[in-house]
Amino acid sequence: MKIAFITNVFPVLYNTFTVNEIEQLMQKGHGVTVFSLHRWYRPVNYEKSIKMADAVQYFEDVLARGRGAVMKILVEHSGKIHRISPRAYEFIGRYLFSGRVDAAIAKKYHDQLGWSVYALADLARAIQSERFDVIHAGYGNRPAEAAMALSRMTGVPFSFEAHAYDLFVDFPFADEKIREAAKIFTISNYNKDYFIGKLGCPPEKVAVMRVPIDKAHCDRIPEQERENDLLVAVCRLHPIKGLDYALEALKLVAEKRKSVRLILVGDGPQRAHLERMTQKLSLQNNVVFSGSKGNDEALALVAKATAFVLPSVIVANGDRDGIPTSLIEAMYLRTPVISTRVSGIPELIDDGMNGLLAEPGDVQGLARKIEQVLGDPALRERLGRAAREKVEHGFYVQDTAEVLLGGWKETITPAS
Repeated sequence: MKIAFITNVFPVLYNTFTVNEIEQLMQKGHGVTVFSLHRWYRPVNYEKSIKMADAVQYFEDVLARGRGAVMKILVEHSGKIHRISPRAYEFIGRYLFSGRVDAAIAKKYHDQLGWSVYALADLARAIQSERFDVIHAGYGNRPAEAAMALSRMTGVPFSFEAHAYDLFVDFPFADEKIREAAKIFTISNYNKDYFIGKLGCPPEKVAVMRVPIDKAHCDRIPEQERENDLLVAVCRLHPIKGLDYALEALKLVAEKRKSVRLILVGDGPQRAHLERMTQKLSLQNNVVFSGSKGNDEALALVAKATAFVLPSVIVANGDRDGIPTSLIEAMYLRTPVISTRVSGIPELIDDGMNGLLAEPGDVQGLARKIEQVLGDPALRERLGRAAREKVEHGFYVQDTAEVLLGGWKETITPAS
């Protein structure tokens, strides 16, 4: 099959599962072109993302094509223009690009897609001329809007994935997407039940597709001796990760085990808040903010940790984790995991069998789980072995590409 894969930003460090998904499709002999709404301008050292650079077309490049250096600069800095003045951003976009796409389409999707909406007509022509079989969106929000619009313009069927934020918080045009998509893929039975029970999606239209990890990459991480009392979390420093509760629980644990340490790998909007909280709780000697690291370095830390801690929560606007890739990777590396009963996480972790689960926001319960793992080497060994077994044989019934291809074959006739 020939697949137009729409994503929001490419390449981005915290979306490695998207790269793994695309790689699986390519390895099975299918042609994939990535169409990215935005370009990631900061450094990315995930080698697969770098290798895929030639397979990516950016909406902003389509807008700037043949328009000179000034236009390229404007498009590159469009996000800054929008942050400074949304009204100026909209006016400049209409002035520069009016007429490049049907006015009704521009009006309907501008709030979601911004200037990217003006690239749709050129991309639709390319999709038709290159005879793509399916337009697939990696997320249910903006990429799915673009995919749906392109499908209407080309007659090429579209599908989309939904993970967490793009389903529970930012899922505009939900009824239209569900009605018009050839197939919907989501990462958990929890999400599937939400589609069917809350959004009225026909059960046969939605399929569960687990988030892929790069097992071969994990296998390259050397085994090493575990470091006693070392806890690691690899994630965006975002409220949904529940790291406030991790610090409060760590305070309780540190009163009994002064050598306990927590390394937070990643960056994000909560960093300053968490650093202040660390000072307030007098945990400066117990908490390390390492910032973002490359995959090899982050996984090496996970491989030597006593346990991996990620106490996810549901925040006020409904945002939550799906099934975090970092949890799956930690389990594959046989590192005992401690998390919470949120969203699809209990589908990955069977409490007491291959990891431990606390209730979201339960500081005392989380502290007890941490103490349980730190104080029992035999438990850690048992949980680690069972975790690897769950990821290899009990979680991935099919790899991601097989689920995608199976869903498309049910509903899509390839172009002849």
